[in-house]
Amino acid sequence: MKFLPRLLILMLVILTACQSATTPAPTPDKRLQTTPPSRLYFKNIRSSSYLLTTQERTQTDHYRLRNWPDTAQAPFLVPVIIDNWLYDQAYLDLQWVAIGSHAPGTPFTLIAKRGQMEEELTLPDQRWGSQHDFGLAILAQLMANAELFLRLPDRTTMPIFTTEDVRSAYRITLTDYRHLTDK
Repeated sequence: MKFLPRLLILMLVILTACQSATTPAPTPDKRLQTTPPSRLYFKNIRSSSYLLTTQERTQTDHYRLRNWPDTAQAPFLVPVIIDNWLYDQAYLDLQWVAIGSHAPGTPFTLIAKRGQMEEELTLPDQRWGSQHDFGLAILAQLMANAELFLRLPDRTTMPIFTTEDVRSAYRITLTDYRHLTDK
């Protein structure tokens, strides 16, 4: 008779220990939604151009373009495509590749200059929707051949995306991201 209660306690311990910690479902956002055809095209055709790392904890695949040039001249933002296949969403994670201590925290501001026109682009926080909008705004400026500058805390500016190799790699990644999210 003493065997049965001990067996029940052991089974309860084993069952609670085997339950995995699941991450909560992300907030639905139409801008970040993917479809099976767009994911299939990306995984079968475009993903070969990317380095893939899988985050087991969040069950997401992170894609970083293989041919980013070395940044010996100026800092730039590397967009990483995050495929959250469990929830049919894709995110854009903008990561700084910087010289020294020039990697800013959020919020930060970029200045886009085209001729006499100047426009400010600000990333207010690291949420997926904010990075999505900010990344696409940078793409629009690069497509318009704008010069981009990072505004430093002392209000001076530092040029970013100075070489065509860096600008091209950013455009390729964002184009693939837009196709993945059906934009």
